[in-house]
Amino acid sequence: MIQRGSIDLSYETSERLDYVIASLHDLVIDDMGIISNTQAVIGAMTNPYVRVIGHPDDDRFPLDYKAVALAARVMGVALELNNSSLSPHSSRSGGIGNARKLLAECERVGAKIMVGSDSHIWYSVGDFGYALSLLEECQFPQELVVNANRAYFEDFINLAVVPRKIAIAV
Repeated sequence: MIQRGSIDLSYETSERLDYVIASLHDLVIDDMGIISNTQAVIGAMTNPYVRVIGHPDDDRFPLDYKAVALAARVMGVALELNNSSLSPHSSRSGGIGNARKLLAECERVGAKIMVGSDSHIWYSVGDFGYALSLLEECQFPQELVVNANRAYFEDFINLAVVPRKIAIAV
């Protein structure tokens, strides 16, 4: 995902997938600063196939959580609560504090989240322990968690894929 919010996945490939998760990755781009990082994430949300923004909690890519949460709500995109980011062994920094800020903004504006394990190895597939503990600690509303149950997830996935446009000042 670059500054204008494009993703490195073609529309032809994207349309064959159930959903696309877009994320900022340090192996691909450098931190562009909070304003440009936020614009890139919101720009990626305008892609009709992007349904989730992955690990928006990394200090290496600071974001304006108010703007990101509002854009996610308006465009029907979920923001990932990434279990791996919350681990004490995570390569990402600031995960817990940033996730708390993100959850507070999501709750404030009614934006949805998706809990993910971000597993890069077999034994952590489906491990959501840190994320579920944080949701409980923050008393985050279950109805805003798209994968809290099957019905919520099916409702989220079955939303029509439509072109999106948004203008949010950051």
